[in-house]
Amino acid sequence: MSDKLTLTAEERKLDGTSFNRNLRRSGSIPGVVYGGKDKPKKISILEKDMVKAANSLVTTQGGMVVVSEEKILSLMPLQMSGIVSTDNFETVSENFTN
Repeated sequence: MSDKLTLTAEERKLDGTSFNRNLRRSGSIPGVVYGGKDKPKKISILEKDMVKAANSLVTTQGGMVVVSEEKILSLMPLQMSGIVSTDNFETVSENFTN
């Protein structure tokens, strides 16, 4: 399955065990984004956004979802293995932009 999640993440300036523990207590998940030539970026993501995105993909049996502040901003179900839609191109295109 090749689902795509897009979530709102905040860059965080502080780190360390106690700071990350406090983040988790407040409902955020600490993380690090690596890649490219840029330095790693410390981020935090709301746990509620992660849960909302994952549950949406379970309900639609795969696809792509964009979540921010517990709201689904965009959802495109991809019914066949989470990577291909059974709808025609026009329907997929229209649903993806909404």
